[in-house]
Amino acid sequence: MAAIQPNLSNPLSELADIQLPHAVGIWPPAPGWWLLTVLMIIALYFLQRLFRSLWKTRCYRKALLTELQQVKRQWHKQDNVILTAAKLSALLRRYFMDQDKRQTVASLSQNNWFNYLHKKLQFGSNYKELLLELPYQDPLVKIDINEKEKFKKEINSLIDILNKQFKKTKRPGRI
Repeated sequence: MAAIQPNLSNPLSELADIQLPHAVGIWPPAPGWWLLTVLMIIALYFLQRLFRSLWKTRCYRKALLTELQQVKRQWHKQDNVILTAAKLSALLRRYFMDQDKRQTVASLSQNNWFNYLHKKLQFGSNYKELLLELPYQDPLVKIDINEKEKFKKEINSLIDILNKQFKKTKRPGRI
């Protein structure tokens, strides 16, 4: 029998080189990145809406308080009870038309309007004449000094009530 001769050459030299995979490119991204991108866009959209709502609320509140301060300044300059009562009444009407259903508030008059305000602002019946009768009187008519003092106190307290109410306003309304 013939003896098998061992091959003395290096067996590793017969192996082929390892083929490396192609380099991973940036495009197209994996499905997980697509999902993350879509979620980020949705999150940015809702954040934008939230910040816009907060900004509008802040602007609306600032406009209400500015208008109330203007009424207060004019009140102290002119000392005209009838004109101030008319401006406060109009400001209240506009405010509640923005806060509630416009048609409901716009249709209220006299006692229904006062009852609505009484329910919303929880103030007493002492404001009834101030808000229902005084705004519709001639601004040039002189008012009795005792009546005027009573109205002055009511106007100052109503301005304080409105100031607190406007500061806690959350809904931006239609501005």
